[in-house]
Amino acid sequence: MARIDVIGLGPAGADLLTSNARALWAEADQRFLRTARHPAVHDIEPAASFDHHYEQADTFTQVYSGIVQDLLAAAALHGRVTYAVPGSPVVAESTVEQLLAAAGDELEVVVHPAMSFLDLAWARLGVDPVAASVAIVDGHRFDATRPSGGGAALVAQCESRRTLSDIKLALAEPPVGTVTLLQGLGLPDERIERVDWAEIDRTLEPDHLTSLWIPDLPPTAGGRLDRFAALVQQLRRDDPWKARQDHESLRPYLLEEAHEVLEAIGAYDTETGEGADELASELGDLLYQPVFHAAIASETGWFDLADVVSSIHDKLVARSSYPDWETAKAAERNAEQ
Repeated sequence: MARIDVIGLGPAGADLLTSNARALWAEADQRFLRTARHPAVHDIEPAASFDHHYEQADTFTQVYSGIVQDLLAAAALHGRVTYAVPGSPVVAESTVEQLLAAAGDELEVVVHPAMSFLDLAWARLGVDPVAASVAIVDGHRFDATRPSGGGAALVAQCESRRTLSDIKLALAEPPVGTVTLLQGLGLPDERIERVDWAEIDRTLEPDHLTSLWIPDLPPTAGGRLDRFAALVQQLRRDDPWKARQDHESLRPYLLEEAHEVLEAIGAYDTETGEGADELASELGDLLYQPVFHAAIASETGWFDLADVVSSIHDKLVARSSYPDWETAKAAERNAEQ
């Protein structure tokens, strides 16, 4: 059986390498580095790196896929190889995830624990990640990996100004207060810079040892909706009037809110923006109604807000495959019969 031993180089110099990692690296006949751009590389036995993939590929997905394919081929040829990654093999390492997924009867992948940049980050920030419920976010996929509910987040892999700029532009509103840029933790020239949100891509020259601490990341639109739905459910339990309501009793309120939205639309000037706040407020009042209905229905188990959202999402996807709205509606009616 072929075998790949995966070790971590730690977050900084070779002094933070584990003794096990040093021994495995020294004893290995076939060694590979994900990248030679790491402070510890100069103090350990030399090895081939996969830096050429970074130079040749257009996306990180292609880079990681190419590295994994090369490692699998090397393991099949030599029987056993040792693969070193920056930091810890179990923190933000896509290649390790892919290798583990490829393991089977013909391949064993052994991941050896190592110190992560996270350990140094918590020490420098004075943060207990468990108590603060910190989310670890991939800077390359900020929108996809940031927590929808917001809160504390440490963004890793902020290796370029473009990455930091993309992160900055991804938020419709900036976090409250300052954020912190962390660079080269554990090295003599480490930098810890508290900056305003607008300055995250202007303060230092980022590299592969740069990360970003956001103590209060704003929630996404979906996260805000989740919090709103949870509030409605809580009020349903705590407020006697709301607890008495049912679908029938809420009918007049739904009509009332719909009429108020129509009035607000009539008063809204799209050129000057006058009336925008009022329209947004009235739409919120209208949104309260379906969320309230969904909360009531969820108590009996018939449907909940997720079902409501999924229903309209699926309808819109299905309708987009038809040339016009009338054809789409006719297809929906036929499907319901």
